[in-house]
Amino acid sequence: MSRSMKVVLAILTLIAIPLTAAACSQEEPQEFTNDNRDGFLAACTEQLEDTRLTSAICQCVFDESQVRIPFVRFTTIERELQEDRERELPEELVDIIAQCVIDEGEL
Repeated sequence: MSRSMKVVLAILTLIAIPLTAAACSQEEPQEFTNDNRDGFLAACTEQLEDTRLTSAICQCVFDESQVRIPFVRFTTIERELQEDRERELPEELVDIIAQCVIDEGEL
């Protein structure tokens, strides 16, 4: 399996990790926060070999998600993936991940 394919599979697997776990306050956030970003990036790059490449891809996925997916939808996706790890990723997230792998991985 190619290195770029390993990156894609790892990101697709890790995307199901709680994306808002870092924001563990009493009140649930209503928009993206630095804690969301930090938690997502930590989970996304944790188990991958090429941290330079994967950091760039993970950052891209988070940044594009902020722009293209409303926060409420983002948290809904997160909850659905936590409840059913076999659930397919929604098309909007697949599109973001694919574009980031292409852009950042220079495939």
